[in-house]
Amino acid sequence: MSGTQRHATDAVESVRNISTILVVALMTFVVWGGLGYEVHAQGRGGSSGSRGEMRGGRAGSPAGMLPLRQLDLTDAQRQEVRAIFDQNQAILRATGEQLGRAKQALHEVVTGDWVNESEIRARAEALGLAEGDAAVVRADLYVQLWRILTPAQQARVQGLGAEMKASREDRRSAGEWMRQRREGRGRHRRER
Repeated sequence: MSGTQRHATDAVESVRNISTILVVALMTFVVWGGLGYEVHAQGRGGSSGSRGEMRGGRAGSPAGMLPLRQLDLTDAQRQEVRAIFDQNQAILRATGEQLGRAKQALHEVVTGDWVNESEIRARAEALGLAEGDAAVVRADLYVQLWRILTPAQQARVQGLGAEMKASREDRRSAGEWMRQRREGRGRHRRER
């Protein structure tokens, strides 16, 4: 395999991994009714840790949406969220389908019998554009939802975001520590 082919294969693999994550997140959002599901779950009440809270009520919900369940929305806010979701449901579905088609098209050309670098690049570019379209739709939805929150709820979202970031950094540090520990153990065994 030539260096150009290897580079193209590595680039396509990276795009495929990123696009898979985005497609799964977007499709999960669309399939479960995204925000409508979260609003419905919050409306049920229930104690902290109930089944409803365990699914999707965390900060960084599907597609990066707001953690609505943790914000104690009023009935009026829940109705506004439902209306916003209803208004955007068709575009979310269309964007998800477009993203899925672009991902499938790239997958088909990558797994073909021969390497067509220009076709791979063209389909990867189309996938990138579809991901950009999906990001714009999510950003618009996020802004619409952000505007109905009170300043206290917005502060809560920011606090949850900071907690999530700290948690990710803790996990990353723990993972690095474990990796170093495994490497050290492996060196120690080889020295014996």
